[in-house]
Order: sequence, then structure tokens, then C-alpha cells
Amino acid sequence: MTDETVTSTSAFLGRITWMMLGPMVLVLAAVAILKNADGWFAPLDAAYFAVLGLILLGRWAEYSSGGAKTANGEPATPAQYRNYMVATPMLGLAGWVIANLIGNSSPLG
Repeated sequence: MTDETVTSTSAFLGRITWMMLGPMVLVLAAVAILKNADGWFAPLDAAYFAVLGLILLGRWAEYSSGGAKTANGEPATPAQYRNYMVATPMLGLAGWVIANLIGNSSPLG
């Protein structure tokens, strides 16, 4: 692993978005969905998907800069990029469904 600096602002912002800020905000949005139980397709759900979209946009921005790295700092391959762009929306959708199922379930008793 080498100590290379990120030369592109879009690559830097993309990396911060897909690796750190995006996932943190996505978890906070899922917790808000759990706590508010406003039903399916409420404003919080739109916010959740907007953040998920920003995570994907961040990964795309970093990858299109030509200096994309994996979370471990290795150069990202096209196959890794494709896998991320397929797996992330699927996992994000699963997280949203779980948050809504738990948050919107009626209490027993």
C-alpha cells in the first residue's frame, strides 16, 4: 500500500461520501424510520433513498476520477466497482425494508 494523496476534489468528496458520511447518515435515517413509524413511503423514506443515491454518486465520482481505491486503499478494479454498484442498492433496500417492517409493526397487546 502506498501513501498517495487524492488529487481531485471530486474524488476526495466522493470517497468521503461513500465511505464515511453517507453510511453514517443512512444509519441515522434508518433509526429515524424505526422510531417514527410513519408508514411506508413517508418523507423519511425519501430522505433514506436520497442518501443511498448520494452514496452511489460518491462512489461513481471517485471511480470516474481515475484514482479510485478500495476501503483498504488498494486500487479499485472495474469488477469491484460493478459489485459495489449492485450490492449497495440491494443492501440499502433490504435495510429500508427491515427498518419499516420493525418500525411500522403494531405492538403486541
